[in-house]
Amino acid sequence: MQILTDAARWVEQLDGTTMWVDDELAESRIASEVDAGLFHVAECGGEIAGALKFQLDDQLFWPDLATNDSPGRVVLCGEI
Repeated sequence: MQILTDAARWVEQLDGTTMWVDDELAESRIASEVDAGLFHVAECGGEIAGALKFQLDDQLFWPDLATNDSPGRVVLCGEI
């Protein structure tokens, strides 16, 4: 959860982009999406180094792509 909120804050500070909207980072929503298998993590040295959210469409960032063509969202930890 922390890697997502850190990434959201970093992107917004970088160029003002809001990566996640409304309740996308709510703990209950993330938990249900993890349970559904939508999130996957990358580890390095036993620590989480990144996260990938698998989603078939993302109209906020890829409005011109058809459903099932979205590349999803990837978050990488800059400390590792």
